[in-house]
Amino acid sequence: MKGCIYIELIKEFPASRLVIEFTGIESFQLTNGKKQIFEHFRHSVPISSFQESDMAPGQYEYPFTINLPAYIPSSFKIEAERLNAEVKYVLSGRLEPKESHRKKVPDLSYSNDIDVQTRPPLSLTPLSLSKREEAKKFFFFSQGFYQVELVVEKSAYALNESLYVMINIDNSECAMPLRFIEVQLVRVFEVLIPGRKPKRSIEILDSHRMDGVEAHNSRYAENNKRLFQLNLKTEGQLNRYTSTKGRFVSCSYKLVLLTNYDRIKKKYKRTLPNNLEFTVYEPEYSINLSLIHI
Repeated sequence: MKGCIYIELIKEFPASRLVIEFTGIESFQLTNGKKQIFEHFRHSVPISSFQESDMAPGQYEYPFTINLPAYIPSSFKIEAERLNAEVKYVLSGRLEPKESHRKKVPDLSYSNDIDVQTRPPLSLTPLSLSKREEAKKFFFFSQGFYQVELVVEKSAYALNESLYVMINIDNSECAMPLRFIEVQLVRVFEVLIPGRKPKRSIEILDSHRMDGVEAHNSRYAENNKRLFQLNLKTEGQLNRYTSTKGRFVSCSYKLVLLTNYDRIKKKYKRTLPNNLEFTVYEPEYSINLSLIHI
């Protein structure tokens, strides 16, 4: 990160040093709960020192460079009915007085929020998910195995972009029909609270259900034909919900594969402390995706 500090003094200042500081903060607050704030990153860089003399009135300019870690979570903010959470970064400059003047002269400082968007590693090859399971009749009579393969073009997408999905179905070893296949694009918010169970909520952004195949039959995508597409909606505040994973707050996107054999138990309501109710989704077969700013 590169920038410049501009200082204008109208009178002499007993300066000791000039420091630039970059701080990362995570916070969350549940309904009727106390706001929890955690500092997950702080980097201070001395820009200049003034040990020999005071700073005379005038205008000053100090360029600076800050090297950020290889990975820090992206800026993120959600203001929901049951949950407020945020990952933010603050850049501040501070002109400190000499030790002998600290009791009488305060620091001269200025700070501003900085939007940080981290790009995850991008996959240049298609991502695939294969689901092979045993089909049972009356819960215990085996009818053979079915297999479904889901393929997407890449791992990271931008707002307003479409996800093109291909599906291959192999039901040749199964004596029961595969009635339908459903693919859901879901967004998961999660807050890890120290000493307590994580709070997780999910939104289904888009979904597509297609017919399956009869017993002892198969269907494959012809010449990599795109069977259907899922869209990243931009309604409401979605433009602030890029993928991020902090120490306590995270936002992620998944492509979930379901069939008529999946039971309702995988989606249910869980009552949490303070009488809060979140939808908890635990997909057994899913692909992790990233939503980024371009």
